[in-house]
Amino acid sequence: MLKLIKNEWVKLWSKKSSWVMLILTLAVIVAMLVGLKTFDKLVNGDEEPTSWKEQQQMTIEGNKTFLTEENLTTKEKERLENEIKIAEYRLKNNVEPPASDSTASFLESSVSALSLISLFGVIVAAGIVSFEFGTGTIKMLLTRPIARWKILLSKLITTFLFTILLTTVGFALSALLGYVFFDSAGTSLTIQDGKVTEVNLIGQTLYSYLLSYGDISMSIFFAFMLGTLFSSSSLAIGLTLFITFTSATLVALLQKYEFIKYFWFSVTDLNGIEKGYTILPDLTIGFALSVMAVYAIIFLVISFSVFTKKDITA
Repeated sequence: MLKLIKNEWVKLWSKKSSWVMLILTLAVIVAMLVGLKTFDKLVNGDEEPTSWKEQQQMTIEGNKTFLTEENLTTKEKERLENEIKIAEYRLKNNVEPPASDSTASFLESSVSALSLISLFGVIVAAGIVSFEFGTGTIKMLLTRPIARWKILLSKLITTFLFTILLTTVGFALSALLGYVFFDSAGTSLTIQDGKVTEVNLIGQTLYSYLLSYGDISMSIFFAFMLGTLFSSSSLAIGLTLFITFTSATLVALLQKYEFIKYFWFSVTDLNGIEKGYTILPDLTIGFALSVMAVYAIIFLVISFSVFTKKDITA
Protein backbone atom coordinates (compact mmCIF):
# COMPACT_ATOMS: atom_id res chain seq x y z
CA MET A 1 0.00 0.00 0.00
CA LEU A 2 2.82 2.42 0.85
CA LYS A 3 4.35 1.89 -2.59
CA LEU A 4 1.00 2.62 -4.22
CA ILE A 5 0.58 5.81 -2.20
CA LYS A 6 4.14 6.89 -3.02
CA ASN A 7 3.47 6.27 -6.70
CA GLU A 8 0.27 8.36 -6.59
CA TRP A 9 2.09 11.08 -4.65
CA VAL A 10 4.84 11.30 -7.27
CA LYS A 11 2.28 11.41 -10.10
CA LEU A 12 0.33 14.15 -8.32
CA TRP A 13 3.37 16.38 -7.87
CA SER A 14 4.51 15.78 -11.44
CA LYS A 15 1.56 17.95 -12.51
CA LYS A 16 2.05 21.70 -12.66
CA SER A 17 -1.45 22.22 -11.26
CA SER A 18 -0.41 20.78 -7.89
CA TRP A 19 2.38 23.33 -7.55
CA VAL A 20 0.02 26.10 -8.64
CA MET A 21 -2.39 25.09 -5.87
CA LEU A 22 0.40 25.22 -3.29
CA ILE A 23 1.55 28.64 -4.48
CA LEU A 24 -2.02 29.98 -4.52
CA THR A 25 -2.57 28.77 -0.96
CA LEU A 26 0.49 30.71 0.21
CA ALA A 27 -0.49 33.74 -1.87
CA VAL A 28 -3.96 33.87 -0.31
CA ILE A 29 -2.47 33.87 3.20
CA VAL A 30 -0.20 36.79 2.26
CA ALA A 31 -3.14 38.59 0.62
CA MET A 32 -5.13 38.19 3.84
CA LEU A 33 -2.26 39.80 5.74
CA VAL A 34 -2.24 42.80 3.40
CA GLY A 35 -6.03 42.98 3.41
CA LEU A 36 -6.33 42.95 7.19
CA LYS A 37 -3.65 45.62 7.57
CA THR A 38 -5.29 47.80 4.91
CA PHE A 39 -8.79 47.31 6.32
CA ASP A 40 -7.67 48.29 9.80
CA LYS A 41 -6.14 51.52 8.50
CA LEU A 42 -9.28 52.38 6.51
CA VAL A 43 -11.61 51.72 9.44
CA ASN A 44 -9.60 53.37 12.19
CA GLY A 45 -7.64 55.97 10.25
CA ASP A 46 -6.45 58.77 12.52
CA GLU A 47 -9.55 58.67 14.70
CA GLU A 48 -9.30 57.75 18.33
CA PRO A 49 -10.60 54.16 18.56
CA THR A 50 -13.34 53.23 20.99
CA SER A 51 -11.82 51.89 24.19
CA TRP A 52 -12.08 48.16 24.69
CA LYS A 53 -14.02 48.70 27.92
CA GLU A 54 -16.68 50.68 26.06
CA GLN A 55 -16.86 47.93 23.44
CA GLN A 56 -17.36 45.28 26.12
CA GLN A 57 -20.10 47.34 27.75
CA MET A 58 -21.82 47.69 24.37
CA THR A 59 -21.60 43.91 23.92
CA ILE A 60 -23.28 43.33 27.28
CA GLU A 61 -26.09 45.79 26.60
CA GLY A 62 -26.61 44.59 23.03
CA ASN A 63 -26.72 40.91 23.96
CA LYS A 64 -29.15 41.54 26.81
CA THR A 65 -31.44 43.24 24.30
CA PHE A 66 -31.15 40.28 21.91
CA LEU A 67 -31.99 37.86 24.74
CA THR A 68 -35.41 39.49 25.13
CA GLU A 69 -36.34 38.49 21.59
CA GLU A 70 -38.61 35.53 21.01
CA ASN A 71 -37.84 32.44 18.93
CA LEU A 72 -34.18 32.26 19.98
CA THR A 73 -32.75 28.76 19.82
CA THR A 74 -31.01 27.16 22.78
CA LYS A 75 -27.66 27.53 21.03
CA GLU A 76 -28.26 31.22 20.30
CA LYS A 77 -29.21 31.93 23.91
CA GLU A 78 -26.16 30.06 25.15
CA ARG A 79 -23.87 31.99 22.81
CA LEU A 80 -25.29 35.38 23.84
CA GLU A 81 -25.10 34.52 27.54
CA ASN A 82 -21.51 33.30 27.18
CA GLU A 83 -20.52 36.52 25.43
CA ILE A 84 -22.03 38.49 28.32
CA LYS A 85 -20.12 36.40 30.87
CA ILE A 86 -16.85 36.95 29.04
CA ALA A 87 -17.44 40.70 28.66
CA GLU A 88 -18.30 41.05 32.35
CA TYR A 89 -15.20 39.03 33.28
CA ARG A 90 -13.00 41.32 31.17
CA LEU A 91 -14.38 44.45 32.82
CA LYS A 92 -14.15 43.03 36.33
CA ASN A 93 -10.60 41.69 35.94
CA ASN A 94 -9.28 44.29 33.48
CA VAL A 95 -8.51 41.66 30.83
CA GLU A 96 -8.09 43.36 27.45
CA PRO A 97 -9.32 41.44 24.37
CA PRO A 98 -7.18 41.02 21.23
CA ALA A 99 -7.43 43.98 18.85
CA SER A 100 -8.84 43.69 15.32
CA ASP A 101 -5.28 43.77 13.97
CA SER A 102 -3.85 41.29 16.46
CA THR A 103 -2.19 37.92 16.00
CA ALA A 104 -5.33 36.22 17.33
CA SER A 105 -7.57 38.00 14.80
CA PHE A 106 -5.27 37.11 11.91
CA LEU A 107 -5.06 33.45 12.89
CA GLU A 108 -8.83 33.33 13.27
CA SER A 109 -9.33 34.83 9.82
CA SER A 110 -6.80 32.39 8.33
CA VAL A 111 -9.33 29.59 8.85
CA SER A 112 -11.29 31.01 5.91
CA ALA A 113 -8.38 30.04 3.62
CA LEU A 114 -9.47 26.43 4.09
CA SER A 115 -12.33 27.11 1.68
CA LEU A 116 -9.73 27.41 -1.07
CA ILE A 117 -7.96 24.26 0.13
CA SER A 118 -11.33 22.48 0.06
CA LEU A 119 -11.72 23.52 -3.59
CA PHE A 120 -8.26 22.19 -4.39
CA GLY A 121 -9.11 18.94 -2.60
CA VAL A 122 -12.25 18.60 -4.72
CA ILE A 123 -10.27 19.19 -7.93
CA VAL A 124 -7.73 16.51 -7.01
CA ALA A 125 -10.39 14.05 -5.79
CA ALA A 126 -12.44 14.47 -8.96
CA GLY A 127 -9.48 14.05 -11.28
CA ILE A 128 -7.25 11.48 -9.61
CA VAL A 129 -9.36 8.58 -10.95
CA SER A 130 -10.98 10.14 -14.02
CA PHE A 131 -7.57 11.28 -15.32
CA GLU A 132 -6.46 7.64 -15.55
CA PHE A 133 -9.51 6.81 -17.66
CA GLY A 134 -9.10 9.89 -19.82
CA THR A 135 -5.47 9.14 -20.69
CA GLY A 136 -5.95 5.39 -20.92
CA THR A 137 -3.33 4.69 -18.25
CA ILE A 138 -5.98 2.94 -16.15
CA LYS A 139 -5.59 -0.18 -18.33
CA MET A 140 -1.88 -0.36 -17.56
CA LEU A 141 -2.54 0.32 -13.88
CA LEU A 142 -5.10 -2.47 -13.54
CA THR A 143 -2.98 -5.09 -15.30
CA ARG A 144 -0.81 -5.24 -12.18
CA PRO A 145 -1.47 -8.12 -9.76
CA ILE A 146 -2.86 -5.69 -7.21
CA ALA A 147 -6.42 -5.61 -5.90
CA ARG A 148 -8.46 -2.79 -7.41
CA TRP A 149 -9.66 -1.60 -4.04
CA LYS A 150 -6.07 -1.04 -2.94
CA ILE A 151 -5.41 1.11 -6.00
CA LEU A 152 -8.50 3.21 -5.33
CA LEU A 153 -7.74 3.52 -1.63
CA SER A 154 -4.22 4.74 -2.39
CA LYS A 155 -5.70 7.48 -4.57
CA LEU A 156 -8.12 8.55 -1.83
CA ILE A 157 -5.37 8.61 0.81
CA THR A 158 -3.14 10.63 -1.51
CA THR A 159 -5.91 13.18 -1.97
CA PHE A 160 -6.26 13.66 1.78
CA LEU A 161 -2.48 13.82 2.24
CA PHE A 162 -2.38 16.60 -0.35
CA THR A 163 -5.04 18.67 1.42
CA ILE A 164 -3.39 18.06 4.79
CA LEU A 165 -0.07 19.27 3.37
CA LEU A 166 -1.67 22.46 2.03
CA THR A 167 -3.38 22.99 5.39
CA THR A 168 -0.15 22.47 7.33
CA VAL A 169 1.84 24.83 5.12
CA GLY A 170 -0.96 27.40 5.24
CA PHE A 171 -1.18 27.24 9.02
CA ALA A 172 2.60 27.49 9.45
CA LEU A 173 2.75 30.58 7.23
CA SER A 174 -0.26 32.13 9.00
CA ALA A 175 1.32 31.62 12.42
CA LEU A 176 4.65 33.04 11.23
CA LEU A 177 3.09 36.13 9.64
CA GLY A 178 0.70 36.56 12.56
CA TYR A 179 3.44 36.73 15.17
CA VAL A 180 5.80 38.83 13.02
CA PHE A 181 3.42 41.48 11.67
CA PHE A 182 0.71 41.71 14.33
CA ASP A 183 0.54 42.68 17.98
CA SER A 184 0.17 39.72 20.34
CA ALA A 185 -1.34 41.87 23.11
CA GLY A 186 -4.75 40.96 24.47
CA THR A 187 -6.16 37.72 25.80
CA SER A 188 -8.68 35.43 24.11
CA LEU A 189 -11.26 33.96 26.48
CA THR A 190 -13.87 31.22 26.24
CA ILE A 191 -16.41 29.45 28.44
CA GLN A 192 -15.42 25.97 29.57
CA ASP A 193 -17.51 23.98 32.04
CA GLY A 194 -19.42 27.15 32.86
CA LYS A 195 -16.28 29.10 33.75
CA VAL A 196 -14.37 31.79 31.86
CA THR A 197 -10.95 30.46 30.88
CA GLU A 198 -8.04 31.72 28.80
CA VAL A 199 -7.72 30.31 25.30
CA ASN A 200 -4.51 28.77 23.98
CA LEU A 201 -4.23 30.66 20.70
CA ILE A 202 -2.46 27.99 18.66
CA GLY A 203 -4.60 25.22 20.14
CA GLN A 204 -7.84 27.09 19.40
CA THR A 205 -6.77 27.80 15.82
CA LEU A 206 -5.82 24.17 15.24
CA TYR A 207 -9.19 23.11 16.64
CA SER A 208 -10.95 25.43 14.18
CA TYR A 209 -8.85 23.95 11.37
CA LEU A 210 -9.82 20.46 12.49
CA LEU A 211 -13.53 21.32 12.54
CA SER A 212 -13.21 22.73 9.02
CA TYR A 213 -12.26 19.25 7.83
CA GLY A 214 -15.87 18.19 8.26
CA ASP A 215 -16.78 20.18 5.16
CA ILE A 216 -13.50 19.42 3.38
CA SER A 217 -13.81 15.66 3.93
CA MET A 218 -17.40 15.41 2.72
CA SER A 219 -16.62 17.48 -0.38
CA ILE A 220 -13.69 15.19 -1.16
CA PHE A 221 -15.71 12.00 -0.61
CA PHE A 222 -18.52 13.29 -2.85
CA ALA A 223 -16.22 14.49 -5.64
CA PHE A 224 -14.20 11.25 -5.42
CA MET A 225 -17.39 9.20 -5.82
CA LEU A 226 -18.56 11.23 -8.83
CA GLY A 227 -15.13 11.10 -10.47
CA THR A 228 -15.12 7.31 -10.07
CA LEU A 229 -18.71 6.90 -11.25
CA PHE A 230 -18.60 9.05 -14.37
CA SER A 231 -14.86 9.13 -15.16
CA SER A 232 -15.28 12.87 -15.67
CA SER A 233 -13.50 15.38 -13.46
CA SER A 234 -15.41 18.37 -14.85
CA LEU A 235 -18.77 16.80 -13.99
CA ALA A 236 -17.59 15.81 -10.52
CA ILE A 237 -16.16 19.26 -9.80
CA GLY A 238 -19.22 21.01 -11.20
CA LEU A 239 -21.76 19.03 -9.17
CA THR A 240 -19.73 19.28 -5.97
CA LEU A 241 -19.33 23.05 -6.29
CA PHE A 242 -23.00 23.44 -7.19
CA ILE A 243 -24.03 21.72 -3.97
CA THR A 244 -21.44 23.68 -1.98
CA PHE A 245 -22.64 27.07 -3.21
CA THR A 246 -26.38 26.34 -3.14
CA SER A 247 -26.62 24.29 0.06
CA ALA A 248 -26.89 27.30 2.39
CA THR A 249 -29.79 28.72 0.37
CA LEU A 250 -31.51 25.34 0.19
CA VAL A 251 -31.16 24.78 3.95
CA ALA A 252 -32.49 28.28 4.65
CA LEU A 253 -35.55 27.64 2.47
CA LEU A 254 -36.27 24.24 4.03
CA GLN A 255 -35.18 24.91 7.61
CA LYS A 256 -38.71 24.44 8.98
CA TYR A 257 -38.73 20.84 7.75
CA GLU A 258 -37.17 18.27 10.08
CA PHE A 259 -35.75 16.10 7.28
CA ILE A 260 -33.32 18.75 6.01
CA LYS A 261 -30.92 18.21 8.91
CA TYR A 262 -30.38 14.63 7.77
CA PHE A 263 -28.60 15.74 4.58
CA TRP A 264 -24.83 15.92 4.88
CA PHE A 265 -24.52 19.43 3.43
CA SER A 266 -26.72 20.78 6.24
CA VAL A 267 -24.29 19.79 9.00
CA THR A 268 -20.79 20.18 7.57
CA ASP A 269 -20.16 23.61 9.13
CA LEU A 270 -18.78 22.26 12.39
CA ASN A 271 -17.25 25.62 13.33
CA GLY A 272 -20.67 27.23 13.03
CA ILE A 273 -22.26 24.46 15.09
CA GLU A 274 -19.59 24.79 17.77
CA LYS A 275 -20.10 28.56 18.04
CA GLY A 276 -23.89 28.50 17.67
CA TYR A 277 -23.97 30.22 14.27
CA THR A 278 -26.18 27.84 12.31
CA ILE A 279 -29.37 28.14 10.29
CA LEU A 280 -30.79 24.95 11.76
CA PRO A 281 -31.51 25.10 15.49
CA ASP A 282 -29.90 23.02 18.23
CA LEU A 283 -27.44 21.05 16.12
CA THR A 284 -24.63 19.31 17.99
CA ILE A 285 -21.17 18.20 16.89
CA GLY A 286 -22.02 14.59 17.73
CA PHE A 287 -25.16 14.60 15.58
CA ALA A 288 -23.35 16.28 12.69
CA LEU A 289 -20.49 13.76 12.79
CA SER A 290 -22.98 10.88 12.83
CA VAL A 291 -24.81 12.19 9.76
CA MET A 292 -21.57 12.81 7.89
CA ALA A 293 -20.23 9.36 8.80
CA VAL A 294 -23.30 7.69 7.30
CA TYR A 295 -22.97 9.62 4.03
CA ALA A 296 -19.20 9.10 3.91
CA ILE A 297 -19.73 5.34 4.15
CA ILE A 298 -22.38 5.48 1.41
CA PHE A 299 -20.11 7.49 -0.89
CA LEU A 300 -17.17 5.15 -0.28
CA VAL A 301 -19.21 1.97 -0.76
CA ILE A 302 -20.49 3.29 -4.10
CA SER A 303 -16.99 4.38 -5.17
CA PHE A 304 -15.30 1.08 -4.37
CA SER A 305 -18.17 -1.07 -5.68
CA VAL A 306 -18.20 0.71 -9.03
CA PHE A 307 -14.43 0.80 -9.42
CA THR A 308 -13.87 -2.87 -8.59
CA LYS A 309 -16.56 -3.97 -11.06
CA LYS A 310 -15.95 -1.40 -13.79
CA ASP A 311 -15.27 -2.79 -17.24
CA ILE A 312 -12.06 -1.38 -18.68
CA THR A 313 -12.55 -1.45 -22.45
CA ALA A 314 -9.59 -1.76 -24.74
